[in-house]
Amino acid sequence: MPLRLGHSETSWRRRLRRSTTYPTDREVATYVDAIVKPALAEVVSELRSSGVKCALEITESPVAGLGSLLLTARFDQQKAFTYQVYPVSHERPKYALGDHDPGSYYYRLEVFTASGSHGYDVWGTAPNGLSEMYWVTLNRTLNTCVSRRRGPVRVTMYTIQ
Repeated sequence: MPLRLGHSETSWRRRLRRSTTYPTDREVATYVDAIVKPALAEVVSELRSSGVKCALEITESPVAGLGSLLLTARFDQQKAFTYQVYPVSHERPKYALGDHDPGSYYYRLEVFTASGSHGYDVWGTAPNGLSEMYWVTLNRTLNTCVSRRRGPVRVTMYTIQ
């Protein structure tokens, strides 16, 4: 993931292990049910307690047996914010360790918002890390919306002598 999460950031060993693991569809389905869904449900609960209208739904994906999770939050006077954890299949690399059939696939759980994929995989992330990723993405989106409403920023350049 391209952003630093402070003290909740995983160790380099764990990040290395995650980047060299190629989960099967069953492993991803189990992880989504056991980790991702409860973490996002907790985020929905927190948002609702703050008065935000939101929903968490399971949507279909082209990967058989793997749904995606779509969290929608509606803020006053703004377009709804969507955050989707979506399974994306890739051919397993030839250099991948372990027993697997040639041409077999592995799955990434990528985060998508209205602007598209954020380019990172949340597979193996701890529940607190998933919640933190959601808040960081939400804050960036809301800050961008506020900046756009204010209009262009005037920049004054000074030469220091």
